[in-house]
Order: sequence, then structure tokens, then C-alpha cells
Amino acid sequence: MAAISIWMYKIQARRRCQLHIHCATSCSELQNAWKQWNAAAWRNINLDQLPSRNGNYSWVSKDNSPTSRLRRLAAACQTLGYLLEHHSPAMNHDTELVDGDYPRSCIVPQHHILEPSGGTVMENAVQQARSGARVAAINAASAHQVGGGFMTGGRHALEEAMCMQSDLFFSLQQAESLAIRQSFDIHIPTYGAVLSRRVKVFRHGTEQGYRSFEAAPVEISVLSVSMPNLNRAVQDSPQDQGDANTRWTLFSRKWDAVLKGAMSTGARILIIPDAGCGVFQNDSREVGAALGYVLRRYAEAGCFKKVIVTGSPGFYHAVFNQLHEGHILPHPASGNHQLHFRRIKAEQSIRRPTEQHAYSAGAYRPVAICDNDNKGDLRSRDRYHCCCLQ
Repeated sequence: MAAISIWMYKIQARRRCQLHIHCATSCSELQNAWKQWNAAAWRNINLDQLPSRNGNYSWVSKDNSPTSRLRRLAAACQTLGYLLEHHSPAMNHDTELVDGDYPRSCIVPQHHILEPSGGTVMENAVQQARSGARVAAINAASAHQVGGGFMTGGRHALEEAMCMQSDLFFSLQQAESLAIRQSFDIHIPTYGAVLSRRVKVFRHGTEQGYRSFEAAPVEISVLSVSMPNLNRAVQDSPQDQGDANTRWTLFSRKWDAVLKGAMSTGARILIIPDAGCGVFQNDSREVGAALGYVLRRYAEAGCFKKVIVTGSPGFYHAVFNQLHEGHILPHPASGNHQLHFRRIKAEQSIRRPTEQHAYSAGAYRPVAICDNDNKGDLRSRDRYHCCCLQ
């Protein structure tokens, strides 16, 4: 009965429908189970704190036993049920698919905006939002599974935790719908990100068993970005075969989409993790250097007051060195952008649409990818999103 309910939710069944189930024996036991499950599902839902084991909650992110998977799945369903009953989140989200460009080289900014943090993305985001700041947090997301392992009982990393702590999952579903309308098979653009405005955060993190806030929920924006997978052991995401130059282009355009989307929300504080440097095994120095390179023009223009960096020290130092010391890295050869896009599509066995498209920022119309995506500067190309540069 639980599996049928989850299936009906996944297909977004809105109207009353007839469900025909053929049983070899009497259906009375099945009918009774259905009635009990239906009554329990519509009972007043409260957000329970997850149970601890041996005095901690490490099992939530580490234990992959069937019991732990079922317990995480039950917690995910309870979270979604609570949100649907109390907040109607599907009606509140403003979701966009944002495309990134390869930025031109920019002068090194003179003022420092980076700040390292040992806390999680959500901890920092909530703290800054409660102080009155407009905050954008970055989610290291899966492009091939909406919410990562959130709806399969998988071990909780950043994305699964963010879906447990907030109503982000509904916005990611909206992104999937937008991608399907444009004939894409992944909900996060290859060279872009998903922008989720007005995400409500109402829980503490994994280390506290997702205990509910005593105070009111906070509202933030979230940018979900997916990084290439270099780990052969990961089965649910195709392995990327690109070299360092093509990955540099990919990282740079993804970070540009993240920063462009964050700026369009009016956020002054960014919380950025070392996305893709965990199970996907990307080099934190490469990912961080690309972020620092792209961040230069936004920092010099004064777009953000503070950028809080979480994750490994190597990631933070790579961002800092590229941002403030101006290490020069080679620009990819002309034509790399389009060729890399095509190879990624082919290697991941993803159906390619009839036209080569990327997602445009601020609208749901596609824009063609060309070899010279770096033409023009930030002031002339992105006036809608870059009002602070006028």
C-alpha cells in the first residue's frame, strides 16, 4: 500500500481514479490494509525527529542497511505529507532554469568577500537569513534523480538533507516538468543550474536528527547545480570522460549560472559548498579555481557582500587564490563549448533534441549554443540579471 501511494504521488495523480488490483485470493485483507493506510496518511501529520543510534545520527548519512533505508524513506514521506497539509508548497515556488556562459578574464578584485566556514550550507544560510540578509544557498544536486536519494531511502548527503529540511523537493519537481516540456531528459541544465526562489527552511540538519525549528521558518533562495561524475563506482550517474580543459569549461559555465541566478534574486550573501568533490571525486582545486575565476567579475562589480565557502580547506584556498591572486588558466579552444555539450549527451545515453539548446535565464525559452559564447561582457549581455552593474 505504501508503494502504491508513493507511485500515485510520483505521477502527480490529482483526480479520483479507479485502481484495479487482481488478487489470487480474497481481497478483504488488501482492502483492510488500504483503509488503514489511507486513514494514517490523512491523519494530522507532525514532523518527528529521527531516532538516534548510540547517541548520534550518523546512521542517516552512513548506514545503508534495508532498515535504515526504509526509515529514511518513511521520514521523507512524512516530510512531504506535512508540507502538503500545512504549507501547499507546490503553489509558492518560482522555479527557473538558468544557463551559464564562459566568462572573459576580469581584473582581480581589491576587496575581500570570501569567508570559510566549518558548518553546513543550511546552517550558514539559516544563520544569515535570521540576521535579516537575503541569502542564496547552493545545492550540490543530482541531475539524473530528482532530490538525489531522498525518495529512495538513500544515505543523506547535501541534497537529501536539504530536501528534509525544506520544501526544496517540490521546486526540483517543477524543474523536471520544465525540462520535460523542452524535451530534455535531465532536470538540471548541462551548463546551468536550477533556481528555486522562496524556499522555506523549517528544520535543523542531519546532526540533530532533523529536529523542527522552535522559531518560525526562514526563507532563502537555492541554486541547484550538478557536477560531472568521475567515480566509476557510482551507478546512478554516468561517468564523465572529459579531460581537464573540457571540465574547466563545464565548471566555469556552471558556476556562472549559479552566480547569475543568485544575483537575480537580490541575494547579498552566498553559501557555496565544494560541489562535486565528494562521491563524484572531482578535484576540489579544479572546482574551486573555476569558481574563483568566475567570481572575479561579480566581486569587482560589488554584486555580493559575502561569499561563505564550506567544505574542504583545499577548495576554499583554490577559490581564494584564483579570486585574489589572479592565477592565469588557459582559455579553451574555440568550438570546445559545443563539442563538449554533444559528447556529454552521447556518453550519458541521453536523447538529444532536434536542435542544440541550452536553458535561458529568466525565461523558459531555449537559446542556441554557439562557439563564441564569451562574446560581450557582463554589463552588455545580462542587463536584466545584473541591475547592480548599471
